[in-house]
Parts: sequence; C-alpha cells; structure tokens
Amino acid sequence: HLSLYTQNFEDYNEIFILNPQNGKVVLSTNPSEVGMDKSEYSYFSESVKTGKMFIQDVFFSQSTNKNQMAVSSPLFCPDHNDNNLIGILIVRIDLHPSLFELLLERSGMGKTGETLIANQDGYAINDLRWYDNAPLKLKIEAEPVRLALQKKTGIVETKDYRGVDVLAAYTFIEKMNWAFVSKQDLSEIYSPMRGLFIGLLMIICS
Repeated sequence: HLSLYTQNFEDYNEIFILNPQNGKVVLSTNPSEVGMDKSEYSYFSESVKTGKMFIQDVFFSQSTNKNQMAVSSPLFCPDHNDNNLIGILIVRIDLHPSLFELLLERSGMGKTGETLIANQDGYAINDLRWYDNAPLKLKIEAEPVRLALQKKTGIVETKDYRGVDVLAAYTFIEKMNWAFVSKQDLSEIYSPMRGLFIGLLMIICS
C-alpha cells in the first residue's frame, strides 16, 4: 500500500514506519532500510515527544545524495482512544520534482529575476540562477533574507547575494521558518524607463 504512493508521486522518495520505543525501521518502501536505527533523527524524537506531525528542515541525504525534507506523524491505536502510540510514519520528500521545479519557473521575471528560499540559518535551499550548487552551501546575508528571518514582509531596493542592485520582495514562511525572496535586477526593471526618457529627450530636442 505504501509503495503505491512512491510509485504514483515522484516527490515521495521513501515512506517508512519506526518503532516508537527504539526508533528502528520496521516497515519501509526501501527494504534495505528495515532494521536501521533512526532514533537520533529529529523527525523521530519530535513526533514521540509532542505526539504531533513534525516537518524536518531540508537536509542532505547520504543514502540518496539529494537534498530532501522529512515529514513525520505519530500513529495511534484506534482501539485505545488514540492514546497508545504504535509507530511513527515518515515520508521523505525529494524536493527536485516539487519545490525546486516550482522555484525554477521564472516566466515574467525577465533575464535576471529569480525566487529563492533560505532556511532559518540563512542558507539557500534551492538552486539559484547565479550560483552553482547553492543549496545548503551558500549562506545568504543579503538584506531581504535577513529581514524575512525577522518575520517581516516588504519590498526593498538593495544588493543581493551577488552584490548587484535589485528590487526584492520578501516574507517569512512561518510553518517552515523559511525566508522567501523574489527579486530582479534594478538595471532590468528600469531599462524601459530609460528608453522612454531618451525618447522624450529626442522629441523635445528635435
């Protein structure tokens, strides 16, 4: 049944269930993972501690060599009024066919526009237009990211992670503790205005 989800949804990389007592994998869509100890992972400890769904921030998976997210949810026995914890369900999500593909859609953003997400430590978690291999490697200290991580929303003219002047809109994604920024180079934004200004000058001086 779980394998049907990984077969039909390409962003579901793996689904497995952990023993709530010791954190070991008791069932997985990847049979080689059965028996592995996951007790040190936050998606296990947080769900056991709170009894609620937990979303782990983006991390690099050694087993898949990809950046992933993990969502965990406690499983309770329905015969005991949902008080008896019988397992922890984990879904590991491949971000490339889902979030990353969405962020790479730049229609209407010209030749310089892009959107980016940074985690609570300021590290980029998606591929960037102007920086190779950015996810979890490039720490962005630009003003829009800094302001967004202060839980602010707004628009600002500033320099981006390249040191280039941009117009950036930013906001904070509460559930994930992420900074979201959409930006475009000022030179491209103001280019039509310069053309209009030159045209007006030609008309006035003719």
